[in-house]
Amino acid sequence: MDTGTLGGQQRILSFAIKDRNALYQSYMPFVKHGGLFIPTTKRYQLGDEIFLLLQLMEEPDRIPVAGRVVWVTPAGAEGNRVVGVGVQFSEQDNGVAQRKIEEYIARVRSAESHSSTLTVPYLPSSSRSCLWSTDRAWARRSARGASPS
Repeated sequence: MDTGTLGGQQRILSFAIKDRNALYQSYMPFVKHGGLFIPTTKRYQLGDEIFLLLQLMEEPDRIPVAGRVVWVTPAGAEGNRVVGVGVQFSEQDNGVAQRKIEEYIARVRSAESHSSTLTVPYLPSSSRSCLWSTDRAWARRSARGASPS
């Protein structure tokens, strides 16, 4: 369900995920504070503010999450990609949504699972920070002409 207007106004989006694999496919671990890809035919622009009412699995309560659009897959995208938007979670919820999602998908962790965004192996947020710092160190060494180890 989607309500609101275009033109930079905040919009409300309800999204329910009932299955761990679907959650894994939608989760965007590479986005700061986490995010979800949400299939929708509604038109959004990068930077649009979203108020997401997220229902995970069988939980009776929805998780309210403020966010913004950071990814748009338009109709007719190459590779028959699912039409929708990627919503980055705001830091306002102190990582509550991100932690809940990561708890649910911790058991999926298959690098071969299909994602609606990028196909990347799942890493908990604590591991990603180590990975990113390792990649930056490697890039600095490579830029200086040192051989990567």
